[in-house]
Amino acid sequence: MRSHIKPSIIYKWSYHIIVLIMIVISFYTYHFNQLRFLKYIAPFILIIFLILLKNKNIIIKNYMYPFILLIVVYYLKVFQYNPQGYLESIFIFSALAIFMLPYSNKVYLDIRVISVVSILFMIILYLITFSSVNIDFSYNAFLRSETSTIEGDMAFLFGLFVMYFILEKKYIWAILNSVMLLMGLKRIVFLGLLVVTILLISPRVIKKTFANKHAMVIINICYLIFTMYLLLGMFDTLIEQYTGISAGYFLMGRSSIYSSILPYWEENKLMISLIGSGMGTSNQIIQSNLGFHQLLHNDVLKIFFEHGFIIFIAFFYLLFNTSNKKHFYMALLVNMIFLTDNMLIYTHILLIYFAISNNYYIEANE
Repeated sequence: MRSHIKPSIIYKWSYHIIVLIMIVISFYTYHFNQLRFLKYIAPFILIIFLILLKNKNIIIKNYMYPFILLIVVYYLKVFQYNPQGYLESIFIFSALAIFMLPYSNKVYLDIRVISVVSILFMIILYLITFSSVNIDFSYNAFLRSETSTIEGDMAFLFGLFVMYFILEKKYIWAILNSVMLLMGLKRIVFLGLLVVTILLISPRVIKKTFANKHAMVIINICYLIFTMYLLLGMFDTLIEQYTGISAGYFLMGRSSIYSSILPYWEENKLMISLIGSGMGTSNQIIQSNLGFHQLLHNDVLKIFFEHGFIIFIAFFYLLFNTSNKKHFYMALLVNMIFLTDNMLIYTHILLIYFAISNNYYIEANE
């Protein structure tokens, strides 16, 4: 007798398994580097599913638009092709791919399951590296972003979990993930959670003023201008006066990284402002000037520098173009991480953001 299994059931199990595999692999790539390419299996799974199943309709959802925009613009600008840009487009697409599948608009992922598995593997990682782990919650350590020697991008993962459970009013789950967040704390995640929480509990007039896509575009433009002044060292004295440490140390060397793209910016202001230098080129420019491979550590600046001002505005407009308030606040946390880090190349972190966003998409369309 032939069994009839609903495609949605197949997808539900498949999504959980794929997401968990990609997350677990991310925990251990620092110790087993040969496994790192398994994080990018999603596009191949997309192809397999499309071949095997009758329904071959790919679903493009509104939360995907800003990220697809970056990929499409890169491939349209054929004169700016470069290997790093190709890799970065794969990083983003690998996180998006499984949420484009047929029935993905009906499969609600249980974030609690993903959270529990992540916690278990975080504990295992902690036990493996226990002898070399150093945790310091002092004020000075926080200023220097040296609270933990555990790999920092796990803080982004648990930061997203904490925000999700706060928005879902599952506070016990939020506390549980907060403990894991503290084990690999990053300043920007803490500040991001603080900013979003303050906005969440703010009076209606404050929310009406700031919790909208137009305000977020303006704020990101202001931050971009601030970063430009930071490049010129205009805040060095102020940072040292109020923190007691040098600007370079406070910014964890980012000031020298930002400054390394300044000569290229000075020579190509019009091109960068209009169309950008091309996806992935900031890494090449930094390497050329510093003599070693380094990331920009500022996705807000990266989007402007590599894609131009028009795409910059479009990206942040689309990022916050949602009627679902929970999705808006989650996007705000992601935007906060963009301020000082490289989330656009962290496939496993983007994957969780898209998983949560997909749940919000399903809620909005029920």
